[in-house]
Amino acid sequence: SVDASLYLGRKKGEIPVGKIKLKERAPDFTLMDTNGEKFRLSEWKGKKWIYLVLNRGFAWPYTKKHLMQLHQDMEKFDDKDTIIVNVGPEDRKTFEEVWIKNGFSFYGLGDEKKEVLKGYGQDVKALKLGRMPAQMIIDQEGILRYIHYGTSMQDIPENHEILGILESFGTD
Repeated sequence: SVDASLYLGRKKGEIPVGKIKLKERAPDFTLMDTNGEKFRLSEWKGKKWIYLVLNRGFAWPYTKKHLMQLHQDMEKFDDKDTIIVNVGPEDRKTFEEVWIKNGFSFYGLGDEKKEVLKGYGQDVKALKLGRMPAQMIIDQEGILRYIHYGTSMQDIPENHEILGILESFGTD
């Protein structure tokens, strides 16, 4: 069983001020997806688990690597009744170009104003050249069940770790 209060890369209980919290409702948001459709988080309540990935931008190699890994493991997430939602600081058009070029089938949401990224507490560290990656698991009731704030650009949990956490929550 996974201790969902464990924040990888941080000591237990060490949550930066203003961050979202486990076992609380995930803040709702609406962004345009790569198809020009509105994606509203709350519309998934009662339907699917959500693996929410906040990336640091397409220019970073670890972002590209992680997106490709997510693409390769899409079926495994589908088997866990989980959709993947990637949010990044670029505009919708840039997301659309990247999604078409790579054939991604999970959700890609541009947050050019960075409102969702800030609302979910994505850190910006000048000494580490920008935004730190962050990942969350949101259950079918819209409750945050897992939160990971990366401490460096490569601090991204592997898919098998996330899939194991989903399994521990009984998503099979």
